[in-house]
Amino acid sequence: MTVGEVKKEKIKILKAKKSKEVEARSATNVGAGAVEMDDDEFALGEVQEMSFGSSSSFTGSTMSATIKSKKQILVDVFSKYDRNNTGSMDPITFKRMCVDLLTDAACVPEEDVRKFNDANDVSVVIAALDMDGDGAVQKDEFVSWILSGLQRSKSDRQRFAQKNQLNSRLEMFLAAVEETVGKN
Repeated sequence: MTVGEVKKEKIKILKAKKSKEVEARSATNVGAGAVEMDDDEFALGEVQEMSFGSSSSFTGSTMSATIKSKKQILVDVFSKYDRNNTGSMDPITFKRMCVDLLTDAACVPEEDVRKFNDANDVSVVIAALDMDGDGAVQKDEFVSWILSGLQRSKSDRQRFAQKNQLNSRLEMFLAAVEETVGKN
């Protein structure tokens, strides 16, 4: 799967999600049990990551304490590299964060970190996370994609990773972040 194919798939998923959101928020559904979300949850729900699919765990009036805790850890990880506090990372900074996370993760062999860095696989990760297509990764895009991926079962994640090498790299990155979240 090429980066172009990843972007096309993202667009297709976003269009389908937008259509469902419009229907759910229509005047006829408002009084019929439509779910309300606070602004923070809406921001997370709006960002649709392409490779793991959407997660329904962001619906409802409150997020679980576990998700809020994981979310804060992810925000802290992102903020560590977002030195100008812009809420966005350019590809060079994002690559530095990816390589650091992969290097620090015991679950990722050193050879895989080297391959990730040498092959510039960060562009695949950026393509998966960059929902607005601006070439940078926003904090909400990062947090939403990771939380959505972490909600998937191990078997779903393994099936996803086995589809192709790019998916394998995305799963490797998710596993490294998962290990970081588990340490905090």
